[in-house]
Amino acid sequence: MYYIYIYVFSIYINMSLKCNCQENSCRPHGKTPRFLEPCVLLILARGMSYGYEIIEMLKKGILVETNPDAGAVYRILRCLEKNQYIISAWNTAKAGAAKRMYTITDSGRGYLARWAENIKTKRDCLNSILKEYSELKKSSGQKKKTTRESSCPEGHPKP
Repeated sequence: MYYIYIYVFSIYINMSLKCNCQENSCRPHGKTPRFLEPCVLLILARGMSYGYEIIEMLKKGILVETNPDAGAVYRILRCLEKNQYIISAWNTAKAGAAKRMYTITDSGRGYLARWAENIKTKRDCLNSILKEYSELKKSSGQKKKTTRESSCPEGHPKP
């Protein structure tokens, strides 16, 4: 009961926030999944890599929406290794500092496949929500406001 109250209260607070139409403030608020773990596994499924290189690949923005936190990536690598989804070894062959090279294991490939199924399920659910919203929008006759009338996608007036 206590958790439900907190959840409802947090929804009320989020809904009561006023929009000032600056810096994407009209975008929906709330935590969106970053899917870092499957992205790291996907990078390693393509080939052996080290932590900094994985972070740089993630920063290119192909697999994730935002720049990942380096600490989060290293925590994920440690967790994946602890669960034997990846293995690591120090590479001291080249000049310079040693690099910890990560490789995906067979169980890691299976775990990545389970992630892919999970993501497909989430995608299907999100597509259903978008489809329902689109049908609702069509049936209620909502029309987009012109950019002169509003400066944000939520239809709030210009400040």
